[in-house]
Amino acid sequence: EKAFSYYNSLKSFKLEHKTRRAGRSTITVPAHLKTEEEIRNWKKQQRMIKNRESACLSRRRKKEYLSTIETKLSMASQHGVMLTNENARLRKETESLESENRVLRQALAKLNCLAGSLEQASPRTHKSIQTENKGEPLTRPHIDPLFGS
Repeated sequence: EKAFSYYNSLKSFKLEHKTRRAGRSTITVPAHLKTEEEIRNWKKQQRMIKNRESACLSRRRKKEYLSTIETKLSMASQHGVMLTNENARLRKETESLESENRVLRQALAKLNCLAGSLEQASPRTHKSIQTENKGEPLTRPHIDPLFGS
C-alpha cells in the first residue's frame, strides 16, 4: 500500500514531461531528469512500484481464491456429514423393513401350512361346503399373521 500511495503521488506530480520509449510501451519521463543514469534509475523505480502493485493485487486475488476454496470445502464437508447421516438412517430403515419382511414371510408360510392341513383334514369337497353355506362363497376367517388370531 505504501508503494501504491507513492506511485499516485508521482502521477500527480506536475512537471514538464518528455516522451521516451521504455521497453514495450511509451512512457512520459519528467523533464528534470537530464542524464541517462537518472532516467534509468527513474524507470527502475517505476518498474519496482508497478511490480509491488502487481504483487499486492496478486496476493489479494490469492486470498480471495483461498477464501472461496475454503468456503466450498466447508460446504462440501457439511454436505458429506448430512449424506453420512442420511445413509445411516436409510440403513436402519432398510434393516427394519427386512426384519418385518422376514416376520411376514414366516407368518405367511405358517398360514399356507395351516390352510393346506385344513384342506387335507376336511373330507368334504368345496361344492358340498358351498351348498351347506346356502350357495354363498366360502370365506376364510381373518388371521393376523403377527399375533395369530
